[in-house]
Amino acid sequence: MGERASNAPAGRLVKLIQIARRFHGNFVAGVGLLLLACSGLILWWPRRLFTLRFPASAERVNFDLHATIGFYSSLFLVIFSGTAVVMSTTRPSIALLNFITHTQAVSPAGANPTGARSNHGRWARLAVRLDLDQSLSQAAEALPGAHIAEMRMLNDRDGVIEFAYRPADAPAAQLGYLLVDPATGRIQALADPSKFTLPERIVRSWVPRIHQGEIFGRVSLWIAGFVSFMLAVLAVTGPAIWWLRRRGRV
Repeated sequence: MGERASNAPAGRLVKLIQIARRFHGNFVAGVGLLLLACSGLILWWPRRLFTLRFPASAERVNFDLHATIGFYSSLFLVIFSGTAVVMSTTRPSIALLNFITHTQAVSPAGANPTGARSNHGRWARLAVRLDLDQSLSQAAEALPGAHIAEMRMLNDRDGVIEFAYRPADAPAAQLGYLLVDPATGRIQALADPSKFTLPERIVRSWVPRIHQGEIFGRVSLWIAGFVSFMLAVLAVTGPAIWWLRRRGRV
């Protein structure tokens, strides 16, 4: 599938989106963004700029714009970065919350939990790995009536694929997961979102909704989109301040 996409006219855009998605969900990137938010507040505190000051030079306006936007968006920046860190460390985050809340971890159902026909013997005899389409077909067979929302490979060595799914008639935020081993066709694990513990519900349902601005519906989506645009502005005004200081103009 990736090879076909790269040969398509929009292949470069697809690759760019894949790179951005991988970087966006990176643990180091999330921690770095969190450090930027905290250090920005420390630098903002001595001046405590809440509005732009006029009249002023272009350099001064750029500095005030960076400081003002940084202050008002700092809370959202902390939320975005913190939730990104949690989303990139799903299982450790659940384990930590289990420890803090003294919640007993519930193991997901094992292989072939729904009674669906397993292709384990056939694929093992042929010694052929399932491709993405076949893995998706196996997941759909184990989840009749469910909507598969996302699929990703957990690691490059084993190639186990995780499918995020929403059961029939369940809210959009209630996503379970299913693991398919492409070497055998075996369903390794299946987790029903209706049986999630509170830590699992927080990490797997609430945190992604908060990160994407879906927690309060359309209003929070617009707010998250606007704040994201303001953060992009900071990415321009920040280097401009650095460059002007090198030239002794700020």
